[in-house]
Amino acid sequence: MQERFEFPIEPYQLQAKAVAELFADVQHGRLGVLQSPTGTGKSMMLTTAALAWLDSQVPPAAVASAPAIPLTKVSSRSSSSSSSQSDTAKVPLAKPKVFLSSRTHGQLAQLNEELQRSPYMKRRTDFRFAHIASRRQLCINQKILAAAGSSTEKHRDLCGAAIDAYRRQRHKRSGDIEDLDPNQSCSFCDRRRVQRLTKHLQCNSRDLAKTKELGEQLQACPFLASTNLVRSSHIVLVPYPYLVEDDACDALLSAEATNEDRSPTAGPSFTGDLMIFDEAHNLVDTVRFSASAEVRGSDFFSASTTLSAYATKYDARLLAKHKQKLREWVSFTDRCTAFMKRWEAAADHEAKREEGGDVLKCVYTLSEFLFEEAKVDNINLYDLLSFVRDANLERKLHAVATDEVVASFQRLVRWSQVLARAASDDARVFVKRDEQFGILAKVCSMDFRHLSQRFAEARAVIFAGGTMEPLELTVYPLLTNELRARCVLHTTGHVVPSTSLLLCTVPSGPSRRPFELTHAQRGTLPEQMLEICMTVLNFCRVIPRGVIVCFASYTVEEIFAATLDSSGVRESIVSNGRAIVRESRSRPADATIAEYRAALDNHKGAILTCVMGGKLSEGINFADDLARGVLVVGMPFPNNQDEELRHTLRYFATNSCDPVRSNIEDTVSDLYTALCMRSVNQAIGRCVRHRHDYAFVALLDKRYAKGAIAKRLPSWMQHSLVHCNEFGEAFRQCRAFFSAMPPQ
Repeated sequence: MQERFEFPIEPYQLQAKAVAELFADVQHGRLGVLQSPTGTGKSMMLTTAALAWLDSQVPPAAVASAPAIPLTKVSSRSSSSSSSQSDTAKVPLAKPKVFLSSRTHGQLAQLNEELQRSPYMKRRTDFRFAHIASRRQLCINQKILAAAGSSTEKHRDLCGAAIDAYRRQRHKRSGDIEDLDPNQSCSFCDRRRVQRLTKHLQCNSRDLAKTKELGEQLQACPFLASTNLVRSSHIVLVPYPYLVEDDACDALLSAEATNEDRSPTAGPSFTGDLMIFDEAHNLVDTVRFSASAEVRGSDFFSASTTLSAYATKYDARLLAKHKQKLREWVSFTDRCTAFMKRWEAAADHEAKREEGGDVLKCVYTLSEFLFEEAKVDNINLYDLLSFVRDANLERKLHAVATDEVVASFQRLVRWSQVLARAASDDARVFVKRDEQFGILAKVCSMDFRHLSQRFAEARAVIFAGGTMEPLELTVYPLLTNELRARCVLHTTGHVVPSTSLLLCTVPSGPSRRPFELTHAQRGTLPEQMLEICMTVLNFCRVIPRGVIVCFASYTVEEIFAATLDSSGVRESIVSNGRAIVRESRSRPADATIAEYRAALDNHKGAILTCVMGGKLSEGINFADDLARGVLVVGMPFPNNQDEELRHTLRYFATNSCDPVRSNIEDTVSDLYTALCMRSVNQAIGRCVRHRHDYAFVALLDKRYAKGAIAKRLPSWMQHSLVHCNEFGEAFRQCRAFFSAMPPQ
């Protein structure tokens, strides 16, 4: 019998089909991959399929009306600090759970909105959800927030110290810790208050903003209360790190929160649960980032100096074993410093490092780095890191060092953690020179087995995004061969009719000068950029309202802006009633968008220049007049001389295809092209957001007409694709397209 699904609105056929396919994936324990363009309602599809499955699994509970809980503060004097730390264990465990995860809290908030308007949630009032965020995002202690500034690491340290200080004060006896500064403690962590906030949230689930507001009313920590909700919640909204990073996952989803059958100290259990990753084309990059860390050459020297100063200052108070660990840390940092200096000297003199005339080596296996280069193989990093954690060393170093120096040590600790865990043969240490930071060493691990184990344990996993192909880049690197065999790809069309989009490849400009923005043609860049300025000017004469101009890099965008000024084209554009707004490397995306919206309100139209893969490339809705036209300048190929990129793509190619049937080098080349086109597709896919939207897209580079490139454009755009032979043809197509659209 076909399942009937409850939608908040009448769904399009493609939406109903996708929900049915995802529901079947969960029922049969598959790994579903949903590729659906931006603007097709992915959030509604994901939440509907998840809630329909949850509704079929969880019998309705007898929901008693929750007792009224007055919103009154609890006096810290009457609070009991002897309560069990395992307060959540007293709450019945909700199983199965649905974990809804995305990259940002803005995207999670969108999923939250879809949950709230779902008929399932309105009917199943026994369903509870928890929206988890970081300590810093949910913090209501203004002193700690001010002291931490923009540093998440410093906030974590200050928060932990404040909780410890408060609990020590509650157990304080005569003569004990008299030197403790009461301003350093945090009373919001009081267990009685946190329990009260938790009960309020259990009665009525709230989003992050309302959770913080309620926490301020009750003077209770929203972070501690929201994490308490995990155990009793059927739906848990979490950012990626809580599911993919071991430390964060273990801290939040311990056995008490996720399974009755495991010991209290066991790790998380996803048995029988559903894991959903929205915007999943970012997932592999997120996991790779969590398994890599970068340190500067100066960080090693700074750490050695700081640790020596700390050991000297507190020599009389330190235990002998702690002195030994500090000496080992200094030895480790000194050896790494020596290696970095040798590498820098070799780079300065362009020295040969290997027989056969090979140039300076920049990539090392773990054994090469540990045994041959840094010679730190006899140092137990696990012991040193345990000492840092158990002794709260990062926090204590503030007594002898500035915040900047402590931040340097924190980078070293993070780097050492990744180095210690990087057991895979595919892990590498990359060394390079950076203009801003000097010599950098980056350790990268490609061992994702921990994540595959979680996926294998779950009932089903769903990966959803607008550009999920090729799976060799977005999903397969995280999966074993057995899990890949369970993968099913679902690709939807768009709710926008093909007639509402015109996509043109434009090989040349008004003067018939070809567009070929490649490294080989860099000598003609000034002439090409002038041609692009004239192309933008001409298209803006027929494209109404907002025009987005996308570039392959900030450097090219800056050259374009300079050419606009030197050629006088900027004056022509402005005199025609259009404002020009530029994306900046340092400026927040929200500020840029606000300026662009204001420019559209105050002028005939506006142009926004931005960078593919930059701050405006994802998560922003360019619907309707914000983007009636998108002009893509060049192709954003990543730097193929980057050693880390080359190693990563080769690893993906080797582990995602059959080497007997496939040529690895050809696969690497295909993945390299796919990376470029993924950025292009994300840029052009944000201009049509609903059924009545319409837009014109121009691809300004002769390479877009090649079959191998064109076939990588989104499948739903293929029916709207026109290959133009020259600019005049594209201009006429554009003018006719907007003539057929509703008047502005």
